[in-house]
Amino acid sequence: LGYHAPVVPQSMYIFKSKRKGGEVTSHQDATFLQTAPAQTVVGLWLAIDDATLENGCLWARNGSHTEPMRRAFVRRRGAADRESEDPAVTTTTMVFEDVVADDDAAPPAHAWFDDRLLGATTSHEYARTVRRVPWEGASLTREDVAARGYVPLPVPAGSLVVFPGTLDHLSLPNTSPHDRHTFQLHVIEGPRAGVAWCASNWLQYAHGGPFLELFAPPEETDEGDTCIAASTENVSGTTCSDDDSSAEGRHVVPS
Repeated sequence: LGYHAPVVPQSMYIFKSKRKGGEVTSHQDATFLQTAPAQTVVGLWLAIDDATLENGCLWARNGSHTEPMRRAFVRRRGAADRESEDPAVTTTTMVFEDVVADDDAAPPAHAWFDDRLLGATTSHEYARTVRRVPWEGASLTREDVAARGYVPLPVPAGSLVVFPGTLDHLSLPNTSPHDRHTFQLHVIEGPRAGVAWCASNWLQYAHGGPFLELFAPPEETDEGDTCIAASTENVSGTTCSDDDSSAEGRHVVPS
């Protein structure tokens, strides 16, 4: 994928129980996992069981990976917390905000990978307007999602589905007599590569702690040779907003 110093902000084990597992409505992963100056999140979706039409496999909307991020799920500091005697303690709420794109905005996530795998691309090739899909967050039937351009992605157990954060995807309820378990990672380019985790993101480690680093970038030795540093430590990066990033929080946004 062309990463230089990838880190893992989130891992999830998701299970759709037989005949009970619910739907996950249409969304883009980048909404919840933002980086700057470019969107770099990629989803790694490992099927523990066979994922079928009946037990709730992924559905993805054709071509949506080329679209910009539509909205951001962010933390916003509010008024003083009435339950605290300390006036400096404020409430924090999580809200969805539309993303207003312009000609100077970073290209969508897929350009991050295309530039590394296929050569340079022109950012102006991509749409710059806020896109809204009226069914986002809505409950849909199999017929509904097919009519809106989604295609199913059934895969056998052991398959890994990889997709960028702007891909519009969902999954339907498990109506089968079989469970559908998955293990998922969200990976981003890390601060060693000059990419920052946005301080407004809902997910923040306590006291701004680092995310797990998959591998360190190559380093030059005194002799000019390149070696791989065997470090699992991260370094802090710049933030994307003035919002506080020290609050603890771990929510699950399943696919």
